Amino acid sequence: MTTCSALKRLTSYVLLFLRDAEMLLLGNSSVFTCSKRQPVRSHFSWLDAFSFIPKQAFLAKFATLVFLLMPGVAKSQTLNWASLTDSAIVDSGGEVLNETFIFQLGAFDPAFKPIESNLLEWAVNWRVFDTADYAYDLSSQTGYFTGTQALQDVPDYRTMFQGLTAYLWIHNAANTDYFLASADAKPGVAAWQFPLLDPGCCPIGISSWSISDLGGDTPIWGSQGGNDGGGEFTAPGPFDIRTHSVPEPGAWLLSLVASLVLLRRGR
Repeated sequence: MTTCSALKRLTSYVLLFLRDAEMLLLGNSSVFTCSKRQPVRSHFSWLDAFSFIPKQAFLAKFATLVFLLMPGVAKSQTLNWASLTDSAIVDSGGEVLNETFIFQLGAFDPAFKPIESNLLEWAVNWRVFDTADYAYDLSSQTGYFTGTQALQDVPDYRTMFQGLTAYLWIHNAANTDYFLASADAKPGVAAWQFPLLDPGCCPIGISSWSISDLGGDTPIWGSQGGNDGGGEFTAPGPFDIRTHSVPEPGAWLLSLVASLVLLRRGR
């Protein structure tokens, strides 16, 4: 761990660890399936009391929490981003997102603005700042994601991200379902913009973004809280987040050509 990354995962892991502890005290027996941390078999008998929590995820959170609370820990500028627990995060068909989906926070090339019509160019202009951990519960059809990243640990942060608009991009491995959105400024909520890096490295600088910041905003692709952006879906909402289907490149190009033909005829 570098000198500027000791608080990198503090807030996120504190919240998740407290959540797990609350589940234990309440006797909640639901098992979350983690996309990045799968439950593993342990020979430590005391862990049997925590059998309903994915053990590897629980131990990782606990160990990180203990380490970060040790005295003499270095400081860093940290960006935390997450959804609320038990969020309705579903695909275009209304099924809770599974482990094939990736949750990324990032930015696009400054010369590129993502809109529906240039969807095929998103990937080549995309810059990944961080990838979140994601867990879901099939019985309740809910899930949550959480990510945290120290700015000082991101290579070329000043040139790649600083000052740029931040976007949440959720997509599956097959690239058949997308969600893309960014929070606009509104009362009590600042626009999602990657903060300036402190050259002094570092104050205790923690920024926190939540999908609740998107309230009232229309996603570029997908749906949030009943606000529908681009793409198609079959499951009625509203949902906290719903990805929308992405047309195959061939169908997309045919649709674009048809639109241009109609536009030309209109003239």
